[in-house]
Amino acid sequence: MRCDEGEGLDRGLVLWFPGPYSFTGEDSCELHIHGGPAVIAAVLIALSTLPGYQPAQPDKELINDMIVPLLHQWTKANALFKPPVINQCRTIELKLTKLWHKAVETSLGKGNLARKNEFLHTLDTLFDILTCKCSIQLCSESNCSHSGKRENNSHIDCGCPLEKKIPVLELEFIKAQRTKAEGQGSMQMGSIDYSETKKQIANAKKREQIREREQKKKMKSEEAIQREEELCQDVYHFFDIPPINVNATKLSELVDLSLEVLEPPLTTSLTSQELRNLKETPMQVPKWPSHTQSVERCVKMVTEAAGHVYSHERRE
Repeated sequence: MRCDEGEGLDRGLVLWFPGPYSFTGEDSCELHIHGGPAVIAAVLIALSTLPGYQPAQPDKELINDMIVPLLHQWTKANALFKPPVINQCRTIELKLTKLWHKAVETSLGKGNLARKNEFLHTLDTLFDILTCKCSIQLCSESNCSHSGKRENNSHIDCGCPLEKKIPVLELEFIKAQRTKAEGQGSMQMGSIDYSETKKQIANAKKREQIREREQKKKMKSEEAIQREEELCQDVYHFFDIPPINVNATKLSELVDLSLEVLEPPLTTSLTSQELRNLKETPMQVPKWPSHTQSVERCVKMVTEAAGHVYSHERRE
């Protein structure tokens, strides 16, 4: 593959799919080239000089297909790399679309040289989907006394919320990824560290359980406070059997009405608010049987008391 000036760009494979036997039904061509960002950019710039060249627009399904392996790669680096430590899928989708448009503009030769170099540098560095953008400094850069003496040789002055902070173990890795050039950095992503990943997942699960317990405890406390407030607002009524005067000679002397007047047992379980609601909605009184020993005892006591005032002579 050569540009208009005859300069060699790359050696690759060209596949031609004549219509209507292609996937789209139109004449199609695929260029299989090496994956270096400089090679891809040079080939795209050369293609932009062809008449009728029109770059493809990002398809939503294609962008979504890119998100899945991207998230998998970040999770492979560290199991804690998940929202809100990293961006939500919608934010990642917008970033990919924006990067796509920049690639198209660069392939068409738009923008000055500085802008093109900036885009090529963007392809070299990390596609950063971390929520935290705080600057990371290595111990070796600041002559830190802990340099080489601990597992993590980096510092970060981060004011982000705790749930959005970069895991301390990965600070040095993120620093290397953000500053790498031409796809090379001091640290590269390798295979999964299964023992560390297992430990991280267990710790994350433990923290989630602690958070759930604290939340349930808080909810119970709030419910208890609410119940206490309701009890303070609503007064329950209590019923005591008034003493009966068996020596009464008049009907009005059976119960001493000068004592506190208590309501019937039927309404003692209702709060003050429920009693007020009865003004609008009448109470449905259930048909309770009255053949109990207590009722019989009351009938007997009333009968004995009434015997003292029975007949016309003893009535008022």
